[in-house]
Amino acid sequence: MFCNTISDQNQIDELYNLARQMGEAEKNRNQEFFNSLLSDKLTFRRASGAIVDKATFLADLRNPANSYDRLESKHIAAQVYENLAVVTLLVDAKGMREGKPFEGIFRNVRIFLVEPVNDPSWQLHSWFNVKVP
Repeated sequence: MFCNTISDQNQIDELYNLARQMGEAEKNRNQEFFNSLLSDKLTFRRASGAIVDKATFLADLRNPANSYDRLESKHIAAQVYENLAVVTLLVDAKGMREGKPFEGIFRNVRIFLVEPVNDPSWQLHSWFNVKVP
C-alpha cells in the first residue's frame, strides 16, 4: 500500500473494508449491498471468461443453483489514484455454480470510481476474476 496522507489511508481502509464486505455479501446473497455498490455500467469478467453486467450479476446472485460453502478474501491491496482506485485480492472459494461444484483460488482485480452522490461513494465499475493455476 502506498499512501501520502491520512486521507489516502482512510480511503485505502474503506476500500479494504468494501472488499471484505463484498465476500460476505456474495456468500449471503445480499442483493441490496451489491445494488448500491455496483455501477449501473459494471463490466464483470467471471473466472469462466463470461462477461456480465450488473443485472446479470444480481440475477446470478439470486439463483439458488449458485452457492458458497467457503468464500474468503485474502491478500487485499488497494491503490488510490485521485478519484479512482484499484483493489486486488485473492478469493478462496468453494461451492456450486449453475449446480456444478467448483473450488479454487481466484485473483480479483476491481476498479472503483468515487461518485459522491452514491452511497457508498466508491462505486465498482470493473471487476476481473481469473482462477489461479
